[in-house]
Amino acid sequence: MSAQRQGWAERLQIAGRVGLTVGLALVAVLLINWLAARPDLRVRMDWTATGQNTVGEASASVLERLPGTVTLDVFFRPEEPPLTQVAYIAQERTRRLLRTLRDASFDRVDLRENDIRDVEAIERRLSELHLRGFENCVVVSFGDQREVVSLNGALAVFDPGAPPPASRPARIVEFAAERALISAMLKVTRGAAREVYFIVGHGEREVDDTTSSGLSELDRQLAQDGLGVSRWNPLTDGPIPADCACLALIGATDALSDELLGSIEAWVRAGGRLVLVPHPEDAVLATSRVGELSARFGIEIQEGIVCQPVVDPQTGRLSVGDPKVSSFAVSPNNMAGHPLMLPIKRAERSFVVSGTHPMRRTAQPAGGVTSPLFFSSAESWVDGFQPGRTGPTLDFRPDPALEATGRRFELALASAFPPADAAPQPAMEEKPQARVVVFGSSMAFTNGAFRYNQDLLRNVFNWVLDREYRLSISARNPDVRLIPVDKREAALPLLSRLAWGYLPGLCLLLGILVASLRARAGATG
Repeated sequence: MSAQRQGWAERLQIAGRVGLTVGLALVAVLLINWLAARPDLRVRMDWTATGQNTVGEASASVLERLPGTVTLDVFFRPEEPPLTQVAYIAQERTRRLLRTLRDASFDRVDLRENDIRDVEAIERRLSELHLRGFENCVVVSFGDQREVVSLNGALAVFDPGAPPPASRPARIVEFAAERALISAMLKVTRGAAREVYFIVGHGEREVDDTTSSGLSELDRQLAQDGLGVSRWNPLTDGPIPADCACLALIGATDALSDELLGSIEAWVRAGGRLVLVPHPEDAVLATSRVGELSARFGIEIQEGIVCQPVVDPQTGRLSVGDPKVSSFAVSPNNMAGHPLMLPIKRAERSFVVSGTHPMRRTAQPAGGVTSPLFFSSAESWVDGFQPGRTGPTLDFRPDPALEATGRRFELALASAFPPADAAPQPAMEEKPQARVVVFGSSMAFTNGAFRYNQDLLRNVFNWVLDREYRLSISARNPDVRLIPVDKREAALPLLSRLAWGYLPGLCLLLGILVASLRARAGATG
């Protein structure tokens, strides 16, 4: 009986040890999970040779100071040839970077990967974000603020290659996803929405006009970018509103008063921001006094309309004499290297201008600089009334005897200069700037041209409001290869021999050794 009791006691003791071991293991697992969920106790180590699992110091600093949770919505779909493969590679690299940003953000980044196959869910999410359409992009949002970061041009820059006979495969020229995403986070977390006031009361184009000549699409785009949009009538609303971050005067037809010209000039010179765009007609340009206002900032809007030949679809030759010559696309080759234009130029996109005046710089602002944004082609000319001409004001044909022909004309200018009587700033802080953007024609801003010029117009207001955020974040290697695959490299063949030959052979030898040792131990026992 005592032996039986002793056996039960031993069994209970063993069961207790097993239960205690299981309990301790469970506690250890729970403790490890708890520790893993504590961002402040988490230690990340990047063992990759390229450091691709680590964000830069500037990025880490931004992530650490985020005021709340920033949401990153991924809307990726396959690209059309020839960018299909390189776009897929860029998308996968972006996804890895997004997960790295999320892990390094101390739970301040919410990553949402939207499945493009679920059409209803996609439409619902786009509606929640107040977006229309769909493109390869990452949408960065914080509260009511949002920023669309496109795959081509922002996250990465692609070279589509070339067809035979000089064939060249498509490739990733630059992978700058980290810089683009961190810049977008800074934009959406910058605080209260800044207000853009459109001047009205002088025949300007209206932000609530939904016709092809109105600005309702621009109004929607600015609101989508987190900007406030309001109207200001100087005749009834008093002085420039205190919360005005930018004034926009687009397509005025009636004369601006001396008082209004003086108040706008004084406000801009005190550090204000101005987007100034004239009406395309020469007579209206003179009577509206918009050219007089731009001249106060060293920018002369000249008479005439810039034209360039169009390709006849039947003959394939350049033709003139048609009103279509006054409307043309601006290619990347005719874009300047200004920060406002660089994203469009790098993405190799174009936009359309129509009925645009030429312009030129008459004087550089004190302490600042005025720079061209884009030009017409070398085959262009200025059409319009010239001294000595008889007949129609516009004939859409170049006349070397009366008109400027055969050269590139500046079609838009941007000016940045320090405010008058600005307060002294610490040496390491960014100095305040007044900024002015002048375009040659208001038609580029209208609903009729918006689908061609959306990126351009977004960049205009982002630059004039100083929302381009230049960060010291280096672009990552566009051609990441973890194993060299060049024929001159030995890494890949060596890895193949290790995986297919040496490793199985080593395991076989270890198995034979273990079996031999066990057999010898059994024989001696």
